[in-house]
Amino acid sequence: MRAPLILLVVTVGCSSPQRASVAGYVDVTTTHLPGTLSGFSMDAAVADVDDDGDLDVVIASEFRTNILLLNAGDGRLIDASDQLPRTQRDSEDVVIHDFDGDGDRDILIVSEDDQTNELYLNDGGMFVDASDRIPVRGTSNAAVLDRSTTPATVFIGNAGQNFAIRWSAAEAAFVDVTDDVLPARIDQTQDLELGDVDGDGDLDLAVGNEDDSVILINEGGRYGTVVALPADAETREIDLFDADGDGDLDVALANIRFLRARPRRNRLLLQVDRLVFEDRSDEAGAGTAVRLPPDDDNSFDIDAIDVDGDGDLDLVTANLDDLSGAPANAPYRAYLNDGRGWFSLASDVFPDTAVGNGFDVEAADFDGDGVLDLYLASRGGLDRLLLGQ
Repeated sequence: MRAPLILLVVTVGCSSPQRASVAGYVDVTTTHLPGTLSGFSMDAAVADVDDDGDLDVVIASEFRTNILLLNAGDGRLIDASDQLPRTQRDSEDVVIHDFDGDGDRDILIVSEDDQTNELYLNDGGMFVDASDRIPVRGTSNAAVLDRSTTPATVFIGNAGQNFAIRWSAAEAAFVDVTDDVLPARIDQTQDLELGDVDGDGDLDLAVGNEDDSVILINEGGRYGTVVALPADAETREIDLFDADGDGDLDVALANIRFLRARPRRNRLLLQVDRLVFEDRSDEAGAGTAVRLPPDDDNSFDIDAIDVDGDGDLDLVTANLDDLSGAPANAPYRAYLNDGRGWFSLASDVFPDTAVGNGFDVEAADFDGDGVLDLYLASRGGLDRLLLGQ
């Protein structure tokens, strides 16, 4: 077992990050991933799908057969996609959960252009297509699971009205509870995240939109209050985390310039008072430093992950070269947090091979050594697996 990385971080003053050199990640793609991946990975989700005590990966593959990778126990991921139905949809986002309550984990995948959401029920390790038990359809790009409700709620993000569905044991299918839970809104949603934004003990819903992103505040199970976020951006991913260590949740946005004539610079929104957010991305620090270094990436994902092992949450972005899938040479980037919400772009965390058309990053301990590893999903080029050192 490798020992976890221990860093000594020294800070001087209070206006910009100082950090020690960090160890990083080793690319084990060629030894730990199968060579059969399709190369059109839109999203990955991590769970112990086969209930053997290690973490597996389910991949939504765009107009290809979706992928199931089972962990051999040491971080090697074996292609077990033949356990999934061989359907091909415009698969976009994955949720894994025991929906039907039979003790094993099922798979729900939302689909965009063909508007056919997918449900695969686990039947002894083989998955049965039960997509007809999902009562809603739309141009869907996002899904998130709220396990705090009974039964759990699946929120689906659409071009149009977003949905909320729950499994009904009596009907052995999902039922549409949108009218009881969500406000009537026309959004262009690309991502959904849950977190206790207002600090009242329940989960609020962050909605990352191609237009203006918002947070919907949970008020007794109904998301009635809409908090607009101050960002002029075409957002593909929204993440909630405590960036500056003050005890409340802040917002990171991964942005592109694809459909809208908006800046594609990623943004950091700090919650400066209860439900009051300010875009502090360009806040000046010491010298030429700013709170979040500027970029000119098409970022399809941004995730708060402690990549340097110092106890605070850093930011990792997955970036895109070309929607056609070539040349798939965009780097995955790491921005290290000094613990007070000042981020610096690090060049020594990821190996040079960590490139692709990045659509998703999943952090999990795949090899069981107590250190977070990273699965990098690429829509074009190879998916990659990086083991943390």
